Amino acid sequence: MAPFRILISGAGIAGPAVALLLARHRDCAITIIERAASLRSTGQQIDLRNQGVPIMQKLGLEEAVRARIVKEEGTRIINRAGAELAFIPALQTGSGKQSLSSEFEIMRGDLVDVLYQATKDLDNVKYVFGRTIESLIEGGDGPIGVGLSDGTTHEYDLVIGADGVGSRTRKLMLAGGEEQDKQVRQATGVQLAFFTIPVEKDDSRAFTICRSTKGRHLMTRRDRDDVLRVLFMAHVGQAASGGKGDSEDDRLRAQLHAANRSGDLEQKKKAWAAYYADAGWQAERFTHALLHSKEADDLYAQELQRVVLPPGAWSGRNGRVTVVGDAACCVALNRGLGTTVSFVTAYTLAGELARHCIPLKGSGAGAKQQPTRENLEHALAEYERKTRVLTDPVQKGMPGWFPWAGGYSVGCQRTSQRT
Repeated sequence: MAPFRILISGAGIAGPAVALLLARHRDCAITIIERAASLRSTGQQIDLRNQGVPIMQKLGLEEAVRARIVKEEGTRIINRAGAELAFIPALQTGSGKQSLSSEFEIMRGDLVDVLYQATKDLDNVKYVFGRTIESLIEGGDGPIGVGLSDGTTHEYDLVIGADGVGSRTRKLMLAGGEEQDKQVRQATGVQLAFFTIPVEKDDSRAFTICRSTKGRHLMTRRDRDDVLRVLFMAHVGQAASGGKGDSEDDRLRAQLHAANRSGDLEQKKKAWAAYYADAGWQAERFTHALLHSKEADDLYAQELQRVVLPPGAWSGRNGRVTVVGDAACCVALNRGLGTTVSFVTAYTLAGELARHCIPLKGSGAGAKQQPTRENLEHALAEYERKTRVLTDPVQKGMPGWFPWAGGYSVGCQRTSQRT
């Protein structure tokens, strides 16, 4: 019997997670391509919570994840003067129920490596680095042709895009191509900047959040003893309107948009430092380090986007292409569910493919469970339907651009002692 040939684009979290699940079926032959020349070890602190925790445990990854977790004691909410308004301790439940600081806090690069180590030596999984999908060639009811960036063309029974918010796979999958993809990617008006600075002895080991003025937040985390991670998050509006007006704030917002689009490191550093110069708390220290410390050369800045595909659009090309993780339904940062959604989409997709498309050994149903167009379309429709039960309420229930923008923040301001 011919193998079920699967191509996964993206060696981050969702792609290797679905590969780990599908590799349990010996009839699957899985290739994972990654545009980077090697595994990406960088990235910020992420976490697992809710449904993501039991899925991680079912994948057999808990021991490896716990070996690399960031021991974050909890979350501190402070004002611009640095006074603590509230402290929310991390829960140690071993389940999906978590506070703002999860029991399963981990650096993104570490979780990516955990998944890579769990899949790289499997007989039916192959990694290819330095490759991207350049074209999709439909084959009627049969396999789909895939043109890769090295000029080669291959046939697969299914292509899975796990290539993030800016997914090229999704763009090629959608009937409307690039124009439809622009509508799918929704701007939030929020700009982010992550960078590292030298640590000081009094820096807290809690996730510290300072809500400043003008839609600005300053946050810090410590995953290591020798450095402090800083996150600036600013609600600056859309790029098209960010520069309208004659005020100094308008000028700084326009400068921030222009710097982030430029890709120039020094320009981005100067723009972020200028925008946060009067933000309070330790803004002076953070902006000085951003401009002058070597550690801050890891600055990563971007505009926060959501991915909202219309119903029925999570798959296409006659049931031969689908997307998972952020490529399918990026829920932004307002709920802290990005990593969990990656695991949920991977788990649900693998389950539906196993139920409808992968032959069962020793079962009379084996002859019916083949990766045909009809079976794949049905499996992918069920995958989308079941996953949207989680993702749709999260995306529709975004009352503000950040969880501390509304009543939650007000409540914290009324809390003056640890709870």
